[in-house]
Amino acid sequence: MAIYNQKIGLTSTTTRPHSNKPKSTSTINVLNSSSRRAQAQIVTNGGVAKPVARGYGLTDFSSDESDFSSDLSDSDEGAPSTVTNGRPHRSGVPQYIPAANNPAHYVAHITGRMDPWEAKMQQIQDLGKDLQPEIADRIAQDFDEIARRPIASTPGWIRDDDIIQKVKNLSLQSESLKDKRKKESESKNQATKQGIESCLAQIKDERETALRILQEAARKVQEENDRIAKEVEDKRKADIAKKEEQEKKAAETAAANAAAAAEAAERAKKAAAERASLESAKSSTVFASESAKLERENYLKVLENIKSVVTPGIAGNLNLKKACNAIRRDIVSAIGRVTNRQDEIMRVATEIDAMLRNTMHMGEIPYYWALNVIAKKLVKQSETECLVRSSPAFPLAHVAVLLFTTHAKFLEVLMARFAKKCVYVTPVYVPKAPGDSTEEYMMKLAYKKKESGFETEAQYDARQCAIFTLYCAILQTKPPMGSNVHAMDNGWRWMARILNMPPRPITPSLIQVFLEVCGNEFMRTYRNQATKTLQLLMHKFIPLIPQQGISGTVRLKTLLEQFLKTGNIPIAEGQQYDR
Repeated sequence: MAIYNQKIGLTSTTTRPHSNKPKSTSTINVLNSSSRRAQAQIVTNGGVAKPVARGYGLTDFSSDESDFSSDLSDSDEGAPSTVTNGRPHRSGVPQYIPAANNPAHYVAHITGRMDPWEAKMQQIQDLGKDLQPEIADRIAQDFDEIARRPIASTPGWIRDDDIIQKVKNLSLQSESLKDKRKKESESKNQATKQGIESCLAQIKDERETALRILQEAARKVQEENDRIAKEVEDKRKADIAKKEEQEKKAAETAAANAAAAAEAAERAKKAAAERASLESAKSSTVFASESAKLERENYLKVLENIKSVVTPGIAGNLNLKKACNAIRRDIVSAIGRVTNRQDEIMRVATEIDAMLRNTMHMGEIPYYWALNVIAKKLVKQSETECLVRSSPAFPLAHVAVLLFTTHAKFLEVLMARFAKKCVYVTPVYVPKAPGDSTEEYMMKLAYKKKESGFETEAQYDARQCAIFTLYCAILQTKPPMGSNVHAMDNGWRWMARILNMPPRPITPSLIQVFLEVCGNEFMRTYRNQATKTLQLLMHKFIPLIPQQGISGTVRLKTLLEQFLKTGNIPIAEGQQYDR
């Protein structure tokens, strides 16, 4: 019977044969292709198990448990492969249990006799083999019929709604359990997450605390290093400042000492110069030309007249003063614009001539006042522009010659201005009177006084030579029309006077300016006499020059040596008109 049930996909449970136990019921669950379930009751007694009346006509025989232990077992071991995934194999060929696994067959094989029960089982198996398709169809039909019966008529079967409800309940329970486990899992995960976050936060706090401690320690170390470095730097700066202060004091002391030494040397130099000047002045009183002295005195009288008569006369008349001031602005502007072009020189001279003629109608005082203004402007401009080169003196000299050609009194005023600003134009070496102080004597020599005192001797010599340049330029100037009334004959007289006086330190510089500015005209006019004069100057006069004038002496000697080689003195720069 066990074999049969295995073949058709059913499982049955039978009682032992000849059992004295009371009758019991056993339930057989049968599933068809539609997953339907049915229940069947099998009544057993102490004998052979018999199927119920609504069976399929197959008698279920059962052997003793000791004989058929393998057939009564619910284990699938040794079962045929006709059952797959818990469902009966309906179309496969049934396979029998091998004899080696069947005790009855084994007994029959040994004894040579077939066990009656086993023979019956073999018969049933053969019959079931033939009826297997029919039985399967019958079972399917019965299950379909059972499914169509009312629920009340089949109280012993489980209803589909109960199964569905059971499944739903199980599903709900499963979902509830899933939700519960999900919530528990989420709660656990949340708790774990919170624990992890708390742990991470704690780690972060500990790390930040450690970092702050480390940064604070580093900051303190840096502050300490900065403090030490600052102390070292401050000490270094203090040492440098102290050293610089010491060096500064030492430099100031050295500068003060040097200044004191320089001042002492300057005082000694000035004293020596004053002594030399006094000695030269004393000797010049012996060798000075009487005509030069008289000439200078006459020029100074002209200046005195301007100072005592002309200037007060203008200052006392407001209308006249206003007109004269306007004339002065025009004169200064005209002379300031003069260049070395012939047409420009003629234009400036014509403008100034017209101004002088207008002042002549205003009276003698305005006329002399205008002449004095022109002379002062010419001398002042020469004093500033001819310090370095002599070329600016030539256009000024042309204007002066044109003016005193038509205005004779202008030459007298101009020479008076020269006599005041440059005593060497006459030339005269001014002696020091017995009652003159050093300051008074330097004022007579036309030294310029500044806030810090008088100018140096070098500055004085350069300024005197600049003024003298204008006078030399006048000597060699030839006007476009007429003749120069103060020409080179006055140059010859100046050379004779300067060579007949004992030289002073400034003397070689004055002679050099004379030869550079008007030496060419001097040589052209006097030729052999000029050559002899220069030879005398080279061999007799230069050795007499004081040591203080050594720089001027060197330049003069160089110029004379060049003349003796070539026999000619070149024309000065600016002597000819610009094109």
